Amino acid sequence: MQPITLTLKNFRCFPDTRPLRLELKPGITAFVGINNSGKSALLKFFGECRFIWQLFQSPHTLVNVLNGGRAEWASVWIADVEELFCSTAARDIEIIIDVPYDGKANRVELVLKRDRQLSARFNGFESRGFELGENAIVHRPSASLFPMAFFETMQCLQTTQFIGAYRNVINSDGAGEYFDIKVGKKFVDLWRELKMGANLRMNRLAFKLTDDIRHIFGFTSFDINPSSDGATLKVMVDGQSYRLAELGSGVAQFIMVLTQVAMATPSFILIDEPELHLHPSLQLDFITTLASYASEGVLFSTHSIGLARSSADRVLSFQKKADGTDVRNFEENTDLGQLLGELSYSGYRDLGYDSVLLVEGATEVKTIQQFLRLLQLDHKVVLVPMGGSQIINDASVYELNELARLSTKMSCLIDSERVHPNIPADTKRQKFVETCRSLHIACHMLNRRAMENYFTDRAVKQVKGNSYRALAECESLKEVTPRWAKSENWRIAREMKRDELEGTDLWQFLTSLQ
Repeated sequence: MQPITLTLKNFRCFPDTRPLRLELKPGITAFVGINNSGKSALLKFFGECRFIWQLFQSPHTLVNVLNGGRAEWASVWIADVEELFCSTAARDIEIIIDVPYDGKANRVELVLKRDRQLSARFNGFESRGFELGENAIVHRPSASLFPMAFFETMQCLQTTQFIGAYRNVINSDGAGEYFDIKVGKKFVDLWRELKMGANLRMNRLAFKLTDDIRHIFGFTSFDINPSSDGATLKVMVDGQSYRLAELGSGVAQFIMVLTQVAMATPSFILIDEPELHLHPSLQLDFITTLASYASEGVLFSTHSIGLARSSADRVLSFQKKADGTDVRNFEENTDLGQLLGELSYSGYRDLGYDSVLLVEGATEVKTIQQFLRLLQLDHKVVLVPMGGSQIINDASVYELNELARLSTKMSCLIDSERVHPNIPADTKRQKFVETCRSLHIACHMLNRRAMENYFTDRAVKQVKGNSYRALAECESLKEVTPRWAKSENWRIAREMKRDELEGTDLWQFLTSLQ
């Protein structure tokens, strides 16, 4: 998907005096903030205004609207479209979409009026003069192009899937649907068709989902079947039979949500408070497992800054102001003591975690988590991002000393950034290792350049395709063509097998954490 910048004016809690601007691109994005600050409103926008993305399914329809043709809009999930309009500004909703293409900026501006009329303009042209060309919408006489690649990006947004905060699979009345997912008896019927229907691909998917859940929860054996009356699910766990309600909301949430995202294969999964009902050791696993079923990524709202910082590629802070909601990037915090407080490590320790592993950033958190799964340590080790390479120097002794007081089992793993196997790492990284060891923090600097240099060619091709290849031991990801984004490292790590890591210095270090 081509990244886009989305601007909302006069939509719910985002007035035109304080508009929302969101850069939407592949990866995991977290929204943090207090209740009623607009986090859920933004997530629901993609579904409530799905008619916008449908408009781009037909270039002919868009040409008609751009030329001033009459078009009406409608929304879903709400009884009165007035709910969408900002209560503090009696003006129309404006939706501005910026998509860079071929080095040029392209902008579409949509206006939603209260009488349900819709108007659109492209690159500032009010109306008229648009026609459909072979590979683009063209404006005459300026010959300004509206590339078809734009349509592919916009159509991608039509396949998002919103998952609300209420996720009770069984005790649900009404229509059996909650936003984009089925609940109650409708979900039980869906599982029956998935597992027992005539579609072999769906049958295999049911097996994969069951095995994923078995692994995540650490069960020896695990199976899911509809009850004889079709009212609930019967779950076999390690030889014991349970009705789903007996296992608690956490297991039910995994079953219901993973099943439906796997079947829908959405572009983006939009989930409200994914930490609900889940033991802290499962929250990061839930996020990354969800992301593995999305073609583009996950957007989630949360009250847990620690979960956001440890799992997301980008974190946005939502703050309520007198004149609307202020949304900005949550700046990286290099105060490691404060960060560990955000993660509530003392609570994690009481819940079964017994060690802390410091890694460079959120990219490494998700990648190392996949490797720890191979050792069944992913629910025993707290992974803490240090906020990037700026902390790796000999001046971080104070913060490291504060951290060392919180746990007797503190370790650290950093890249070497070596440019050649026979050339030592730079002085800052060497001094950081020495500082850690002086504080009794077991610090390992990778023999290879970085985490991605441990991926095998098989795993890289499995995720990215045959045009990609593995890196040499000290080769930079920036040097190869084509190259993947570091934010995709965890997807490749998820495909790695135990025997592909065994014998490396990385594997030996991770084994020492047991």
